[in-house]
Amino acid sequence: MKSRGAKGLTIASAIITYAERSFRDLVRDHSGSGTKSLDSDTSDVRIRQRKLLESIISLLPAEKSVFPINFLCCLLRTAIFLRSSNSCEKELEKRISAILEHVTVEDLLVISFTFDGARLFDLESVRRIISGFVEKEKNVAVFNGGNFREVCSTAMLSVTKIVDAYLGEIAQYDEQHIKIQRNCESRA
Repeated sequence: MKSRGAKGLTIASAIITYAERSFRDLVRDHSGSGTKSLDSDTSDVRIRQRKLLESIISLLPAEKSVFPINFLCCLLRTAIFLRSSNSCEKELEKRISAILEHVTVEDLLVISFTFDGARLFDLESVRRIISGFVEKEKNVAVFNGGNFREVCSTAMLSVTKIVDAYLGEIAQYDEQHIKIQRNCESRA
């Protein structure tokens, strides 16, 4: 498609459709159902899916804003779950940070779910995404002749509100998890 001059949006559309069909239970489903057969990291199915995902990521068009952020977050979650290569995860993190002003709390929480219904809380990945976004904003401020400490863009304000809400959500979960753990320990 690239060699025939297809636009980035057309290629993105094809990739989204292909990924959703190839990783039906991984990209769309956030409940944890349908993935029980993938318990082992070395299962043939999981290895094939990992290779396929890494191939798809390598085909992504150069334009970073052609994919919806929720799709990219689902792909990152899938990459983490399948234990894809670091370069695959870094590419997805870079793409997410480039358009982070469009993120929702739910998008960030998608990264934090495993496929068995538990929470993953890959805070390191979220931290790298936010750091990439802040670096981008610093570069924009400097390029526009301002001082980053004095300039706070609309995008930055939006992302800070979302990150604050995200941290509130995961703190709530952590607090509930501690209470459940204490109840279990007291019964034992």
